[in-house]
Amino acid sequence: MVIGHDCDNAVRVVVRDSPLADEPIAVPVIDKGVTVHEQKEGPMSITRMADIHFPIEGALEEINEDLDRDIGSWWEVFHDDSEIYTTEGSGSPENTSLIAETETVTPTEVMRYARTVDIQLGSLNVDGTFTDEQTIFRGYISARGSGEETINTGHVELQDPSRFLSTIEAGHHFLNPDFETILQYVIDEFVDGQPYFDTVSLEGEALERPVVPQYSLTRDNENHPTHKKFNSNRDTLRDVIDWVITKGNVRLWFEPGDVTDLELHVERNPKRQFDATGGYVDGGSASSERSSDSESDAVGEGDDSPIDPNLWTLKNNALYEMRPFNTLILRGVDGIRKRLGGAFGPEVLVAHGDGTYPEARAFYPPLVERSGGRITATEPSNARTVGAVEREAKSMLKEMLDSVSGGTIHTALAPSVRPFDTVLATPTCNGRSAIDIDPIEYEVQRTAHTYNVDADGELEVPHTELSVSLHVNPSKIEVNTATKKVQVNEDSADKPDSDTLFEQTIENLFFETGIDL
Repeated sequence: MVIGHDCDNAVRVVVRDSPLADEPIAVPVIDKGVTVHEQKEGPMSITRMADIHFPIEGALEEINEDLDRDIGSWWEVFHDDSEIYTTEGSGSPENTSLIAETETVTPTEVMRYARTVDIQLGSLNVDGTFTDEQTIFRGYISARGSGEETINTGHVELQDPSRFLSTIEAGHHFLNPDFETILQYVIDEFVDGQPYFDTVSLEGEALERPVVPQYSLTRDNENHPTHKKFNSNRDTLRDVIDWVITKGNVRLWFEPGDVTDLELHVERNPKRQFDATGGYVDGGSASSERSSDSESDAVGEGDDSPIDPNLWTLKNNALYEMRPFNTLILRGVDGIRKRLGGAFGPEVLVAHGDGTYPEARAFYPPLVERSGGRITATEPSNARTVGAVEREAKSMLKEMLDSVSGGTIHTALAPSVRPFDTVLATPTCNGRSAIDIDPIEYEVQRTAHTYNVDADGELEVPHTELSVSLHVNPSKIEVNTATKKVQVNEDSADKPDSDTLFEQTIENLFFETGIDL
């Protein structure tokens, strides 16, 4: 049961452990409202934080009626300064005892504070209604203060529970561990090492699978199982999490639990696919209808992930903001590396002898078509064969396109979208989508879900801002290769003759314009 502020809009801020009552207390929001940020950076695969703005005074009738007492402001929901507590032992909130107000106040005394807060948000539909309300974030209070708008505004900042991972020591020797074993160790140490979250459950797939295959060593010997050792003098739980993510090729993050305080999720691929090609059309409603031909031509993964057609796009200039290149020229070397003096000697570059080097030109046709030609970047490589430089060029182009960032897509409030999801989108302005253009598939890097009570500017509705990068399908990358001569100087015997130079110039011209010879 939740007491306090009762409203029927799409945002609800619930203080889970207020000093005023045993029940959770809901508080109203004003001015800048609530913003929940999600990002890939941080201690875990997904890390969240939130800003909450609430009234200090006013609208207290409901809470006073529920408490059967009069409080002076909403601040008292977050901290109670009418009673003084003193610490015993470690000083954690569990080790406190009440001191009568007539007793002497000592420096060890602290006020009792609320510690954890839930934020619930719903999705905004085109007709102005909200659906699919969900608890998107459960965090601990890291800062309190006054708001920036008015003197009657309070501000609370929430941080992700994963922030504690870097402060808790890890000392354990694992022998051929599976996910469940090592993550249960993380949970046990996490619960003991911080005072805010007492219960954590483990949710996910393939939990019994080894983090690293048992026979991944140089010798397949069952007497040498895979093992990993963490030392408490230098390692923390974050190091354990980093190792699991890297070696197990999984994603880990915390979610609010229904039965427990938190759920630790482990997934190999947490991606969901959303369709954001809908926007205002002449009828004033959202449209996400696309032909099967358009969907098959989307720039991106195009796999069988479920598609949610309900994202209402307000603005999308992502591709223009990123302005990504679409072609990589990778040039190899004209020599091979050999070791002098045996296997452990120094490496030196030995000339090929024929004065040639391999070159690969990798390009992504969907982006070439959208850009009207090839936008090229050139990089060196140590590859000395055509096959090696071809493989490296394909991998490097994929990595470089994945790292392209800076594009943003704004949709109506959609709290279900999170990092690692992909979004199909077309250019959109003032809520009107170019639905006759094939969409581009983007991968979400960060989100900002904002419920702004007094919204102003061009986004006048509760909205979600998606920071995205291109989502590239490696199977669609094409590579052209060639072996070319090295030109040392003007008098070099390897300098191409005029006919060769003309052929190379024509080849480059057609390549840059996207015409195949």
